[in-house]
Amino acid sequence: MPGHVRDGTWKPIINMYVRDGGQWKPISEAYVRDTTWKSFFVGSTPFIGTIEPSSDISDTGWITSPIWSVIDDPTSVITATEIDNADTPQVFVFRVHMTDPATVPAGTETVTVRISIGVDMDLGTLSLDDLTVKLFEGATPISTDSDNTGITGLQTFAWNLSEAQKSSVGDWNDIEMEVTVEFQVTTEGDTGTCTCEFAEIEFS
Repeated sequence: MPGHVRDGTWKPIINMYVRDGGQWKPISEAYVRDTTWKSFFVGSTPFIGTIEPSSDISDTGWITSPIWSVIDDPTSVITATEIDNADTPQVFVFRVHMTDPATVPAGTETVTVRISIGVDMDLGTLSLDDLTVKLFEGATPISTDSDNTGITGLQTFAWNLSEAQKSSVGDWNDIEMEVTVEFQVTTEGDTGTCTCEFAEIEFS
């Protein structure tokens, strides 16, 4: 039965036993009831690393395609179309599937959602610039984080998942990230560009 215990460093559990009828007997399998019986592993080794975009699901307003291959490479950027309308907020959305973790996360990791994104004005100023980042397991929401303090200029934003949010994930191989940027210029004729440099989920 696989498992690890923390004793200064993570060390493998070679054997596990249970007392039954006055005798110690080896445990070969263990299960937990979660609607159905699921295999249960004690003390799994934490996954340390990042998962990044692996394929596009949808996008609105972004110029570069495919999006995932650009924001998977920190040396590249994706750019949204120029804005110049003061009457209507411009909304740019992309949704991507994330790569699978190299190993199954143990649940003890700190999970951080991180994105580098921002709006650069070519002329004028912004009256609105909001960011919303959502995580999904397939179609099921995991988390929603936002920043409405302003995203002028390329900035890095990060949020940690709560214990409840981490525990809600049943399959880390089915994670999707949806990013929405909404911004509006102050005066009609003002122009700007939204850029996203990278998006990732870090396990540490």
